Amino acid sequence: MSSSAQDSLAEARHLRVGSQPSATNDASDGARILAALQVHPRASWPQIADVLEMHERTVARRGQDMLDRGLVRVAAVSAGSPGTIIEAETDRGAVRMAAKSLAARLDVSWLHLTTGRSDLIGEITIPDADLAEVVIDELQAIPGARHVRTNPSLRYLRVAKDWDPGVLLFEETRRLAELNEFGTPAYEVRWNVPALDAVDEKISTELARFGRATFVDLSRLAGVSESTVRRRVAKLAASGRIALRAVFAPRLVGLPLTAILRLSVRPRHLSEVASLVSAEARIRNAVITTGRFDFLIQLDTASRADLQEVLSSHPMMKLVDHVETSVVLKSAKRSRIQFDV
Repeated sequence: MSSSAQDSLAEARHLRVGSQPSATNDASDGARILAALQVHPRASWPQIADVLEMHERTVARRGQDMLDRGLVRVAAVSAGSPGTIIEAETDRGAVRMAAKSLAARLDVSWLHLTTGRSDLIGEITIPDADLAEVVIDELQAIPGARHVRTNPSLRYLRVAKDWDPGVLLFEETRRLAELNEFGTPAYEVRWNVPALDAVDEKISTELARFGRATFVDLSRLAGVSESTVRRRVAKLAASGRIALRAVFAPRLVGLPLTAILRLSVRPRHLSEVASLVSAEARIRNAVITTGRFDFLIQLDTASRADLQEVLSSHPMMKLVDHVETSVVLKSAKRSRIQFDV
């Protein structure tokens, strides 16, 4: 699919995502601020107010309140090692215990409690050299887990930074993206990457704790000038060593139902389905994976009816031989941020 075609699809979806209200009528101030942070997690309140044509004091008050209450968290995450999809069946009454144990691992990037034959579905990022030890010895010993299946991912099609909840107008999203000097252009796992030096390590660690830390605070922590910190953060993001994320529940922007779709397609359709998946703005995460299914997709929707519409009418479904759908009940971890379950 050409880049111009993908741009057209993206623009259209800003005007219609399921049955959501458009940004020109009923979208709440809070949802619009969250959607702005999704595009530019470190945007200042004046920048967001200017782009969204909202009062600066309203944006600052609502935005800071959501940060203070933990409704949205901004953090820097790392692509790290190659991903492996985890699916676990748990003992009766042990799903929360297993979820907490898995989510506590630093190498687990996301984890959901789900309906369907798997009680837990998530992703762990570990070097291939360590895969056997982790899968055989560690994951099989997770408390409460009766059976754990693992399938290494082959290619990332979409990650959290690509997600568009459909709240903002296309022009608003474009302007915010242009203001974001710390955007990560692509998600790429790199092997044999040199270790960060001491300054970058301090900066990355603090941004992982609080992604909106000021350059003044970062410069004091790292012992370098503000201009040096800004330059280093931009370089870390541009190189893919870190990616800044605004993490919040999709229900806060009118998308209360998250589904996980596993798709099986014939080899000759892999490329075409991958292009269609890559262009779908409603998809939060999507990978080509090994195992019984070829694709694993996380899709946020406004209702069961919208999910059914995707399953029955989306162009990619014409090329799918088999689909298995699970609904997310609770999230134990998103973008390496752990939540209470």
